[in-house]
Amino acid sequence: MRILSEFETQFKLGQDSLDKIKLDYKSRDDITKLLLGIQEIYSNKEELEQIFQILKKAIGIKPIGRSGMSLWKILVLGLLRQAISADYDRLHNLANNHIDLRKFLGHGMIDYLDIYSSQSIKDNMALLTEDAIDQINVVIVQLGHKTLDARLTKQLNIKTDSFVVKSNVHYPTDTSLLLDAMRYLINLIGTLANKHGLSGWRQDKYYIRKIKALKRKASSINRSTSKTEEAVIKRERLIEEAHKDLIILCQLTLEKLKLTFAQLKKLDYIKADQVNLFEEFIVHANRQIDQINRRVILKQVIPHSEKVFSLFNPFTEWISKGKAGVPVELGLRVSISSDQHGFILAHKTMEKEQDVDVAIPMITKVQKHFDNVHSASFDRGYYSPSNQEELNSLVTKLILPKKGKLSKSAQDEIRADKEYNALRRKHSAVESNINAIEHHALDRCPDRGIDNFKKYVSMSVLAHNIHQIGALVQRKMQKQNRHKEASISLAA
Repeated sequence: MRILSEFETQFKLGQDSLDKIKLDYKSRDDITKLLLGIQEIYSNKEELEQIFQILKKAIGIKPIGRSGMSLWKILVLGLLRQAISADYDRLHNLANNHIDLRKFLGHGMIDYLDIYSSQSIKDNMALLTEDAIDQINVVIVQLGHKTLDARLTKQLNIKTDSFVVKSNVHYPTDTSLLLDAMRYLINLIGTLANKHGLSGWRQDKYYIRKIKALKRKASSINRSTSKTEEAVIKRERLIEEAHKDLIILCQLTLEKLKLTFAQLKKLDYIKADQVNLFEEFIVHANRQIDQINRRVILKQVIPHSEKVFSLFNPFTEWISKGKAGVPVELGLRVSISSDQHGFILAHKTMEKEQDVDVAIPMITKVQKHFDNVHSASFDRGYYSPSNQEELNSLVTKLILPKKGKLSKSAQDEIRADKEYNALRRKHSAVESNINAIEHHALDRCPDRGIDNFKKYVSMSVLAHNIHQIGALVQRKMQKQNRHKEASISLAA
């Protein structure tokens, strides 16, 4: 695929320079704020060059090959997807029809009919890497600080908190996960068998429907709430029988799948990656059959460590943070560190980690790129004696509340520290950043796989920060315009 390095090597007829494009600064839409932020980046050539160097290193330049996109177009479309939490269909529509966006993509009068294919957008955006996005984010935050008064960024007060980014998964039950595994295996082997003329899988869709019917039957039988022992025992027997029927059918189907798989492999009709997927999903299916048998038939309790909550996103964790109305969330924790101006300086996707494990790495990551950190505030979840001791040596002022009830002397000491109390009251502002970033696509990640999950998180952080720059530029323009209108009315 051909990838170009520059935004434009030569201006086309009717094309405007990005910094000359006029946007509606009164618009409250997220797209306008994002484009204002992008325009500010383009106007700062030093930062723009740094961004291009990062992209060139990550993606590479390919001057030959089938038609692709420039690095600039890949970046702009990637940011737009996150800023408005769009799926690829909406992004495809906007890239081909949004007038202001197409100007920012470099289209003029000559090529105004040029359109992007949906697959081309997907393929090109997949070239971005998590590391490159994080490096660009540092450049963007530094640019954001430059747009502010230097007195406001002399000292940075960091606020760190975590939230859950949900995976795109259904609610996991033993039977639903077993159905997922069986459906995948039957579709894989059935399609290959029918393609190459092997017998036994002409009714492959019927097998799936039959397993699905038994799964629904097993799931729909509720346990009895009757006070009579006879009714309870009768209902338990019905539940056991329904699950046994499901297990038997799945075991018989698995045996048939294995026989056909052996034939396909012997005839060399199956690829290496398909062999790996078949073996992986066979393990999933057998595990779910075993767990259903142990839980329903043998009345055992399945340890949490043995459970899997998604077959397609196996990194998904079962997270219960005790929030009102939110008993459980399925995804991964993400920890963010933001400053007093709303910019997110660093983030970390936490796999099998708790808040207490990432307190020091988060501040270390921030200080690697920003040497003017004055204070750092956390909530109680990040506290441990070792964290407190090490963080005290890293920052001038640490706000890290201890767990449990404080002694009277400790309470008096905190009350006497005015700066501590002021910074602790301001810590809740990080919730505003979390809310904003959740609106910029980080409520749920639609992409599959841990690498794509992390990249999605990084891209949302970057889009949020550019959106923040756009909001700053917009406020500045609105203020200037109010002054102009006031002076005109006075002159009149």
